[in-house]
Amino acid sequence: MSDKETTEIVPAEEELPCLDLANIPRRERPNPNNYTELEIAERDLTVDAMLQKHPTLPRTWLEYVYDLCKNKPEEEIKEIINTKAWEKPIKERLNTGVIKSVEIINPDHPDYMKMLEKNPGTVGPTGP
Repeated sequence: MSDKETTEIVPAEEELPCLDLANIPRRERPNPNNYTELEIAERDLTVDAMLQKHPTLPRTWLEYVYDLCKNKPEEEIKEIINTKAWEKPIKERLNTGVIKSVEIINPDHPDYMKMLEKNPGTVGPTGP
């Protein structure tokens, strides 16, 4: 350092603004079944015990089973077991659809180019 350079010492409070960590919102655990804190603790203990008995199953599946057994009436659970509902095929998912109406526009129509200009990204004429 040369004689002309000086170093200013800044107190620690002034270096960086302090963050109030106590008031930063934390992630809240989802609670779709509206369990109380005691019920959540009971659920966690039960799922942990289930995970010890069935270590190859994902925790989320065990949580699902716990929620199902906790929230469904016993008669409905017995009916699911007696009818072996889990062995039945799943209903087809509606990830495809049927087109109910289609507007066919003639490329020779005078408004065809206006329609393409209004809707960029649509496919234009492919023929000669």
